[in-house]
Amino acid sequence: MNVITQIAEAVKKLFSREIKDKVSADIAVSQSMTDAIKLWTDCYKNRSPWLTDDYKGMHLPSAIAKEMARLVTLEFKSELTGGKRAEYLSEAYKKLISDASVYTEYACAKGGVMLKPYLSGGYATHAYVQADSFFPTAFDSSGNITGCIFAERKVVGKKFYTRLETHDYTKSLYIVKNAAYLSDNNSTLGRQVPLSSVPEWSELAIEVALTNFNRPLFCYFKMPGANIIDDSSPLGVSIFSNALDAIKDADDQYSRLIWEFDGSELAVNADFTALEPRDGDFKVPKHKKRLYRGFDRSDMFETFSPDIRDQSLLNGLNYILRNVEYLSCLAFGTFSKIDDTEKTATEIKASKQRSYCTVSAIQKSLQKCLQEYLICLNDLCDFYGLAPKDKVEQSFEFDDSLVTDSETQQKILLQEVAAGVAPPVEYRMKVKGETEEQAREQLAKIDVFAGAETE
Repeated sequence: MNVITQIAEAVKKLFSREIKDKVSADIAVSQSMTDAIKLWTDCYKNRSPWLTDDYKGMHLPSAIAKEMARLVTLEFKSELTGGKRAEYLSEAYKKLISDASVYTEYACAKGGVMLKPYLSGGYATHAYVQADSFFPTAFDSSGNITGCIFAERKVVGKKFYTRLETHDYTKSLYIVKNAAYLSDNNSTLGRQVPLSSVPEWSELAIEVALTNFNRPLFCYFKMPGANIIDDSSPLGVSIFSNALDAIKDADDQYSRLIWEFDGSELAVNADFTALEPRDGDFKVPKHKKRLYRGFDRSDMFETFSPDIRDQSLLNGLNYILRNVEYLSCLAFGTFSKIDDTEKTATEIKASKQRSYCTVSAIQKSLQKCLQEYLICLNDLCDFYGLAPKDKVEQSFEFDDSLVTDSETQQKILLQEVAAGVAPPVEYRMKVKGETEEQAREQLAKIDVFAGAETE
């Protein structure tokens, strides 16, 4: 049983006895989802179950998550404007946006991430809780999580402290509970201890009732698309979930390639008399350890230098990497080497469009999460009276070139020119790369030529 399952099972037993008459605290995560999240986490950290000391990994899961997060958040901008409240929240919100690539990478790797605001020193700040550290307990008919348990762990010497923060939200009543546990090992919760056992938790309330909140004080940033692990789960799936078999194949092929180089190193098969005697044994001359091999034969002295089959192995690896890219919704050429042929160019264009669609869908999910997060921040301000209740506007700007290829952009601009909503000068400047003066000169020549033909 993995750590996530053990914590989840312990949570069920502890909380079900205490609040079974009031609130259901059943963990709404199936065993299949628990196992999947554990697998994605291990792969992301290059601890895939098929890797050993002699079996090299290419770190593809982390590379996939990082690249997708880069595409999603490249040139991403979002800010708050308005009155005093927007001014109060802006500093914390800037930090949230500057960290977007980090929690987007976690979401891509593990299917989703939870953004959770909290107060520190009278100011709003944020926690990014990864998928293996929170456990949904309830969700509504739309799949929105309305109850959740968050697990935070502190290690002090050989002691393991775990804090469980339980959220149970309804519009009429919102209860948040905190409980701390101490264990001598990292696989169990252990016994309950006071929150003051950990200095950082000493000021937390054991239980607090919140009123007039429009939503729970957490927002789930979910990877778009169907959950093929558990279609009844509100959780998302890793961006590389479909590609795990291909990733294993890539690690297989990469290990063969490394072995090919190791096994074909230049060496000399020689008689023991060619080696230096030492204490009744023989030693390899200094700096030549990998060049000489001793054999008990008096007439042997030959070079071991086999041909390297690197090209065939690299071709096979390249084919597998293209499959990894396809299954991870990344464009061909992200990891693989592409050939400049017409057929490949067509495939690349299709793969880019597939990647653009995925990036666009994740951006929409990110925007939705941040819009919900602003509701949480406003609710906190209202409840604790942190800032005046006035206007707060939220803006978003993503890099459009990531979701629309250049050919599509040209067609759109040409249609705008034909419709009279964009000047021809702008079209030539963007498509032809001309300056405004050059564009006007060329358009003047076209007008003159068109007029002469009419006459």
